[in-house]
Amino acid sequence: MKLKSLAKYLLVSFAFSSFFSLIGTSVSANTRTARFVCQYNLNMGFYETIAVAVESGEKTPPIITWEIRTAPDWQPKERCEEVSRRLDRAYVQFNYEMRKIMLKPGVHNGFPIICVTQNPQWDCQGGDTLVTILSNNSREDRSVTEKLNDAEKALEVLYNRLQNVADVTLPPLRQSNGQKVLNLGVAIERMFSSPHNSRSFGGNSGGGSNTPTTPNDPWK
Repeated sequence: MKLKSLAKYLLVSFAFSSFFSLIGTSVSANTRTARFVCQYNLNMGFYETIAVAVESGEKTPPIITWEIRTAPDWQPKERCEEVSRRLDRAYVQFNYEMRKIMLKPGVHNGFPIICVTQNPQWDCQGGDTLVTILSNNSREDRSVTEKLNDAEKALEVLYNRLQNVADVTLPPLRQSNGQKVLNLGVAIERMFSSPHNSRSFGGNSGGGSNTPTTPNDPWK
């Protein structure tokens, strides 16, 4: 009887250890398939944040273009490089699962922001800030709701710009906790899978799409 009990114990232990080994293997199997970079578009004359496929070198249309010169120490090139780094850092933190990259509006330190998250239920915390929105209304006495509206409008503008330049139908903006959320990761995956996406990355590219801008466009 003791030998039978011991055999059952060993069998169960082996099953559990095998199960967790398989889980560990699947988690660690995720590898980088893309990277976010900042490049200068020679034709258009501005910097742009794009995603580049690691193996093929294919790139997305401009995710964000940077044109506004806001301050001597925060020029378009610096903003482009920093936002590209933040997107890439989020991609690494989310275990290289592109579809987990979501953008949502928020307010931090009195400024409207767009933050990057993997859970649309979470509020923006500041440490997850992707970019601070340049509002045309600089009144400091504006309410949090007004600033949040600025951030949400900026997210809508970004979505419309991406839809204009993408060769695929993007996932619609969705509501979460009363706020709109853009699944940027799924949008990027669809761009890469599009048969029309034959762009290749070559450093300071002269290619790229002529992304239309709108009046008071915060994404520059």
